[in-house]
Formats: sequence, structure tokens, C-alpha cells
Amino acid sequence: MEEIEYIKNNILEDNDASFAPFGYAFQADAGLYLFCEFYKDVKTIKIESSLQDIEMVDKNGHYIMAQAKASQDPYNCDGFGSKLFDALFSLARHYINEDDKLIYVTNIPNLFGDEMKGQFDNTIVKYSLLSKRAKDIVKEKLESAKTKVQAGIESDKTSDKQREKLILILEKLNKFNLDSLSFLSITRYFEGNDKTTLTERIAKFLHEDLEIDDMHRISAITDELFDVWHNMFYYDSELKNSSKNKTITKEQFCWPIITVSSLKHSPSEVSDYIEEGYDDVMGVQVEALVRSFSSSYDYELMNDILNNYRAFIPINKSDKKKEYILKAWEEYSKYFRYEDKNIEKAATIFFLYCTLSDYSTIAKVIKGKSL
Repeated sequence: MEEIEYIKNNILEDNDASFAPFGYAFQADAGLYLFCEFYKDVKTIKIESSLQDIEMVDKNGHYIMAQAKASQDPYNCDGFGSKLFDALFSLARHYINEDDKLIYVTNIPNLFGDEMKGQFDNTIVKYSLLSKRAKDIVKEKLESAKTKVQAGIESDKTSDKQREKLILILEKLNKFNLDSLSFLSITRYFEGNDKTTLTERIAKFLHEDLEIDDMHRISAITDELFDVWHNMFYYDSELKNSSKNKTITKEQFCWPIITVSSLKHSPSEVSDYIEEGYDDVMGVQVEALVRSFSSSYDYELMNDILNNYRAFIPINKSDKKKEYILKAWEEYSKYFRYEDKNIEKAATIFFLYCTLSDYSTIAKVIKGKSL
């Protein structure tokens, strides 16, 4: 990999943010925003992939790739030019197909100055819609990249292997389709800063993409979903943690909606389902047991519960849910093995109650994840 190190050290600054918490947290922010934005089209996402800061693959096998560059002072644009150069260079030399989508994500609100002020805020703006001045800036950065690569090719200090690599990169730069390029500015969340931008995007995703109509339910879960998803992108796919699987599937992304939504219920809601005297102590134990199981929620289990419930014919049609739960809990109690059998039974009943209370949400998640 000597030639790659040469490119990093001599052609442009190293723009890998994997060991810089500030930059890496912004990559997680950007990944969360973009995955919600392109949810219907994508199958998987990686943060800090071998290609880009953010790499998504759509259902047709094409890429949506992004470079995410944050500034510690988003209103000081002194470093904007170098960050833009780094991002464009990486996007240009790593794109795969001509119709891939390439996005530069930043937290600088006034990209390219005041003439396009506010136009990039939480909106993906295509290159074709940039002002003439903005287009000229982008072209100038790409021409600068070509000049630096050409200088490397012509240098006497460049080895044959390095020269071969640089020639390939120059070909990529020359073929780069600017019409595949877009720009986005999002408010950066990290270390207690406001996360309104991202929670609003999550709420919009739940309502518009998954068609969840209960706005009270959405409001109750967005903050916790943000924490789960941000941790998923920030910790679970972190480059320096080799034990983590960096590829996150649509299914893995969706299931926290079910677990977070379900656990907004209280065990007291099933007190009249439980024969052995429900009290607050039992409620705490039941909630803890169900929470410990929440990571095991999976497609097969949820589908099994929903299919069995749909097929169930109650004696008393006025309370199908309660009748089904009291009949079916023993079948599912194997997931909640516990020394106190009353707690085991209560936890199973509570779990089924949560699942069926969020029947429509879960059904939409199951449907939505495979769009």
C-alpha cells in the first residue's frame, strides 16, 4: 500500500476523521441524516468505509457516497477551501459508476458565501443548481487536484508503481461527472449541542417514509431513536474497533424503532392480565427482563407473533388482544427464562402486549425495511 500512503502524505492532507472524535461524530450525524433521506432506495450503509466517509448501496447496486467535513467554528470559513478540496478529491477518485450520487456534507451554513445563504440548510442541493461563482469554485478545486496529481506523475521522485496509481487517479478526475455531485449543510450535534435538526429528520422519516400516523408515538420515541442510531453509527461501525461490523443493513437500522416504541409502555398496563398480584416491584423486574431481551427482537419472531395474531379467532371479539395474549404467552415464554416463574410469565405477557399494541407500527416497519 506504499503508493496510497504517498498519495495521502504528498498529494493532499490526510482527511481520515476516524480517530478524531469531533470529525467522526459529525460523520455519524451525516450518516444518520442521509440514511433517513435515502431510506427507500438504500439497502446498506457504512461509516468510514474503504471508499468514503459514508458509503450507501442502493437496491440497484449503485452507490450513494458522501464526504462529511465539520468545522469547529461553522461561521469561520477560513478552512473551507481545504476541506472542500479534500472532499472533492476523495469523491472524484473513488466513485464507481457514472450515475453514483456523491454528496459533500458540512456544518458550514453559508456554503460559497452569502449569495447562496441558507439554501444548503438541511437541503441537498445539486451541482447544477449552484450559482456560477459556486460552480467556478468547485471546478477550480478539481483543476487544482489534477495539477497536483500531474506534478506527482512528472516528479523524478515518483516510483513506477506510484506513477501507475497517480495516472489512474488522474483519469478518474478527468472523467468526474459534476452533475452527480450535491451539497448539504446540517447542524452538527455533539457533546450536548442541539440535536433538533436530526430529531426532526427522524420524525419526518417515521411519518412520511414508514407512514406512521401517530404523531404522539413519534414524538415519544424520536430522542431515544436518535441516541440508538447515533451510537450505531458512531460506535458500532467505528473504524478503530475492528470487532464491529461496519455494514449496517436496513433491517438492523429499523428494528430499534420496534424496541424503542414497545418499551414506551409500562408494565402496569397489563396488571389485570396477571393472576399473581401485580405490584410496583414486579413491574420493575418485568421491565428489566424485557429490556434485557430487547436486543433479540428479530424479523422472524415479530412476524410469527403478528401472523399468529392475525389468524387467531377469539371467543370474545371485543378484546381479541387480551384473549390472544393469555392463550399464547406460554408459547413465547421460552424467550424469558427466569427463576421466578411469575416474573417470567408477566414479562412474556408484557412483551406480547407491547408488540400487539404497536401492531401497526411494527407491520409498517416490516413492510418498510424491504422497500
